[in-house]
Amino acid sequence: MPQLYRITLHDSIANESRRAIALYHRPDAHTGELLVRYNYNDAVTTTLSYGFVDAASHWLASVPVTLSVSGQTLAVQGVAMQFSGTLPAALADIRPYIPGTQRKNSSHATVTKLMLCTQNPHSLRRVLTYLVHQLGLAHTDFVARQQVAELERQLIEQNRQWWQGFAALTAELPADHPARQLCHHSLGLIEQVAEALGH
Repeated sequence: MPQLYRITLHDSIANESRRAIALYHRPDAHTGELLVRYNYNDAVTTTLSYGFVDAASHWLASVPVTLSVSGQTLAVQGVAMQFSGTLPAALADIRPYIPGTQRKNSSHATVTKLMLCTQNPHSLRRVLTYLVHQLGLAHTDFVARQQVAELERQLIEQNRQWWQGFAALTAELPADHPARQLCHHSLGLIEQVAEALGH
C-alpha cells in the first residue's frame, strides 16, 4: 500500500505555526511521483513548464489566432492572463475562462485567451457571447447568436488546423514522445468540444 504523504506549506519559514495550506495525496503507484495541481494549466503548459503531458487536463488554451465577424477582427493572443474586473453574477462560475480584453479601434479588438473545455464546453459560447456584447460587436441577442456561432466555428477550425500541422511535423517521432502525446491529447479535446457545440 502506498504511503500517504502530507505536504504542508507555511506562510513563512519563521512562522511555521501558521499553516497556509496542507495537502494529503498518494504518489502514483507506478512511478512514485507525487503531483499536486496548484494552478489551472492545460497540457501545453505542463509540458513546456514542468516537463510532463497532463493527459488528465480537460481544457486547452487556444493557439494565437485572428477571428473575424461582421467586419470586425478579434485577435486571440494565447496568453494566460484573465479578466480581473467585475463580472455579472451569471458569469461568476466561468471567471477562469474570461479573458482580458482591449479594444484597439472601431474594427479590431484583442483578447488574452480563449479556452476549449471538455467538462464545460458551453463555457466557450458563454465567454464569446459576453465578449461580442462587451466589445460592442452585437447589439441584439439574435445578432450575438449568429456572431458567436461563427466565432466558435473559426476558433475550432483554426485550432484544429494548427494542431494537425503540428501532428504532421511530429509524425516521425515515437508514439510515446511527449510532442506526439500532446498532439493526440489536444486534437481529442478540440474534437470533443466541436461535437458538443455542434461544429
